[in-house]
Amino acid sequence: MAYRFNDEDEVRRGFWEDHPQFQPSDKGERQNDQPADTRMAFVDWIDQLERNDEISEQLAERVTL
Repeated sequence: MAYRFNDEDEVRRGFWEDHPQFQPSDKGERQNDQPADTRMAFVDWIDQLERNDEISEQLAERVTL
């Protein structure tokens, strides 16, 4: 099966492109340093990608912002 995203870097880039209302940290902050709204949107987005078979279940379980 061909997925839309195949690795964690592609997923993160895709999130920032699809969600311009959120700004990625340029300080190299970790996921838990991001605002709660950003983290929640990311989790919801990952869930939707996995449900639509755009990413593998394994990738959905390991990717972080």
